[in-house]
Amino acid sequence: LACLHKFDVDALSVFAKQIMVTIHERMMVPAANFMIMSFLPLWLIRKSRSPLFCTAIGQFMLFKKDVYEHIGGHRSVRGEILEDVLIAKMVKRCGHRFMIFDGRNNLYCRMYHDLREVVHGYTKVLFSAFDFRLVMISIAFIVVAAIHLAPFIMLPPALLFSWSPAVTNVILLQVIMVMVTKIILAIRFRMRAIDVILHPLSVIYLLSIAVNSVFQYRYNIGVCW
Repeated sequence: LACLHKFDVDALSVFAKQIMVTIHERMMVPAANFMIMSFLPLWLIRKSRSPLFCTAIGQFMLFKKDVYEHIGGHRSVRGEILEDVLIAKMVKRCGHRFMIFDGRNNLYCRMYHDLREVVHGYTKVLFSAFDFRLVMISIAFIVVAAIHLAPFIMLPPALLFSWSPAVTNVILLQVIMVMVTKIILAIRFRMRAIDVILHPLSVIYLLSIAVNSVFQYRYNIGVCW
């Protein structure tokens, strides 16, 4: 309520502290937040009226009553898989203000417990996050792979086989930039040091489940809710 009034918004979502125990949870759950922090300027969520700059998590959402009624409540997104993000976008689409906040000191949630739950949970939402557009998720796949995975694969042979200093320096710089960002978020969200080192593995989890998400939707296999 304090955030709602202080920042003069009409609805908000609070990101909880995620309880992660198994290696599968630790590799995948922070990956989604990391990509949000990497590619979505948070100040635009509050400043811009465009629904494009918006995200949310259904674990905690707060609406002013009149705003919730104006957008049609959860009935307006009852047929959607990514209903939390879409209802947040609906708030902006109807001309209201929305923002997300860090609630790690106020609430917590354990989303998944093993690999099976992780795969099913993210398979359900990843393709839908791109509005089931194959072109869009393909572009995102390439960008994420190029920025967050390729440099880590290329750096060892670049150092071992003495590639051009210019090429090696660019690869090394990219690795450093990614790791610095990861370290900052790890400190902020109190992640384990080993999970920072395993960042390339985390990206492999994300990309693999993204492919699985597309495969299940495209071939009408369906999703596990």
